[in-house]
Amino acid sequence: MFSKLIIRGLGLISTLVLVRLLTPADFGLVAIGIMVIGLFKVLSDIGVNRYLIMHDNPTDDHYSAAWTLNLLSTAILIFILVLLAPFITHLLDEPQVTIVIRFLCLINLLSALKNVGLIKLEKEVDFKSVSKIGIYAKFVSVIVTILAAFYFKNYLALLLGTAVMVLSQLVLSYTVSPFRPKFLLTFPPGMMSYSGFLVIRNLVSFSRSQIDVLLAGKLGGANSVGQFKVARDFSVMPLSELVTPVMQPFFASLSQLKHDKERMVEKTYQILFLAWSVIFISLACFISLQSEFTRVVLGENWLEVGDFIGILAFLMIPFVTQSVFYMLYDLIGKTKNSIWNDIYGLSAIVISFLLFKPSTLIEFAGLRVIVGVSSFIVILTLAKFFLPVSLRKIGLVLAIPLVSSLVTLFTVLYLKRVWEIEVPSLALIFYGGLALVLYALVFSVILRLIRGGAAVFILRLLPELVFNWLKKLKVL
Repeated sequence: MFSKLIIRGLGLISTLVLVRLLTPADFGLVAIGIMVIGLFKVLSDIGVNRYLIMHDNPTDDHYSAAWTLNLLSTAILIFILVLLAPFITHLLDEPQVTIVIRFLCLINLLSALKNVGLIKLEKEVDFKSVSKIGIYAKFVSVIVTILAAFYFKNYLALLLGTAVMVLSQLVLSYTVSPFRPKFLLTFPPGMMSYSGFLVIRNLVSFSRSQIDVLLAGKLGGANSVGQFKVARDFSVMPLSELVTPVMQPFFASLSQLKHDKERMVEKTYQILFLAWSVIFISLACFISLQSEFTRVVLGENWLEVGDFIGILAFLMIPFVTQSVFYMLYDLIGKTKNSIWNDIYGLSAIVISFLLFKPSTLIEFAGLRVIVGVSSFIVILTLAKFFLPVSLRKIGLVLAIPLVSSLVTLFTVLYLKRVWEIEVPSLALIFYGGLALVLYALVFSVILRLIRGGAAVFILRLLPELVFNWLKKLKVL
């Protein structure tokens, strides 16, 4: 956990420096390349890795077969993508995209050679060894990227940083893990069938998560892509940089409970409660302080995103909810039912864009959030039909952070109107700190007021350390 926070912290530092040195068009150009190659990448590796994690006792041949399958599928798809690069460039009307795509193709081919023995370490709950790779690779990558940004002052810095990251991970993967994969063309039937559907789900899921970036390009090319991508990335940063690192080892540990459905579902409620508790206060802060955040954190080149970065933070709610429920779908053997979430999300984004034809990024961001709200409702509805969860309990889990964040949001917005602080940095610090205090107070009051079975259920979801701390403060 601590190591993942270090990695995320290094990435945050790098991004904060880069947004001051590079333009939205630079970020947009690389984002387009990553989006295109990412669409191909999801076809090859994630399903195989998850198969190994889900398998009770995989052999060395299983690991070698998975490594071979991942390498072959990556090589084939990258070969196709290299040939298609000029056509993609013409379609997107961005001449430099060809260079970006072909460079990223080479990097992703090297990434496919990474030691699959790291999955074995994860199954053995040896996250310390795996984390070392991430920390060392990220540290070197951050230094190289920042130095390259000062030297090149364009998108080449981002590409070079990506290359260093992948090469470092490749070398370190064989240093940390003693396992040595071999080229093996005999694939277990279960691996092919399990991975086959996950490829489809991951393809739809990736398309859903990236289609808004592509559509943003229709509003102004690489510059609009860069603005929207950076705004979205920063707005969901509490999820990507704090909540997600906690959830990554959750799937591996939760898989050990797949034969105890009651405990598994209880753990699911707990992770939703903790995730939503962090996300809702972050959402309140982003909406109320989006202008100050943009000026202080992103700088003068990004002032336009200050009009919509706040509302994009709402996307954290459906994102994290779907991620948690995906775990349940996989563990109870209903993976195929989970794809409907992404099919709806992808269809809704495209259809709404074609129907309402937004002309600015502000309009598009508002439309994207409306789709996010409807997606959240669909996610919960499908969970009711396919998963062993209770909507009543989910409602209880949701109510406390939701009410606390609404009270915090409207209070901060009111105070900003009656007491304006002209210096953006001071306003960000003061009102941000005030929001955290208000949220904690309202949250504590609600915990104290709930009674009966609801109180028993909610208090069971609190981590033991937090529960004891609240008892000591006489909040409970």
